[in-house]
Amino acid sequence: MNAVKYKVWLTKKYYAWDFIDPVILSPKIYRNDVKRFFFFDMIILFEDLIKLSWNSKLESLILLSVTVKDKNGKIVTVEKICEAYSTISFLNYRCCESNAASITQKTAQKLLEIFSSSRETVGINLDNLPEQFEFEVIFDYIMRKRPIIAFSLSFDDNLSVPYKERMVVGVNKILASKKTIFPFQSISYRQWGDSALEPLYLGTRRYIVYTWKIIKYRGRIKKNKF
Repeated sequence: MNAVKYKVWLTKKYYAWDFIDPVILSPKIYRNDVKRFFFFDMIILFEDLIKLSWNSKLESLILLSVTVKDKNGKIVTVEKICEAYSTISFLNYRCCESNAASITQKTAQKLLEIFSSSRETVGINLDNLPEQFEFEVIFDYIMRKRPIIAFSLSFDDNLSVPYKERMVVGVNKILASKKTIFPFQSISYRQWGDSALEPLYLGTRRYIVYTWKIIKYRGRIKKNKF
């Protein structure tokens, strides 16, 4: 990358892996028209993430097992990242052991505050969520008449029984409301054989339509007929 002598024009989409240093590329960018940024398995400073990926045309941000830190080495929360990317229409964020602290008890509420004012439907896929994620806030939002945010949530394998029971109660509440918005939402858990979550699976399996099938990578909702 250091051998690049010319300025770089980024177009369409960009992939960054752990062995690629985005900091090296940033100073060489003279134009950034990327609509979809993909970051995988890396640790990156928040400032460097913004410098490399943010532009007025950006539509989708994918952070899979990415740990974002501030200049003091503290892990940046998902809500702070989203505040900086409030104009995007699709976020895919995967939690991992090193970035678990990026999810807080305030994350769910903050995401609603950030994206609820969007003029277009926003897709948010949160994968491997830890137990501190307050999902009830999202469940209540799903039951609104016309939610603008399409959520896809999947949870960590190691959830406590009380947390699982809360999930079952929440999903049953959604099902009882008989809202037609179900196909735009996805709530899942990897260990379907877990008896504590059997009602969750049985109650939602026919409604699980993953964000990938609903939202194009550029973040726009397809016209669906359910």
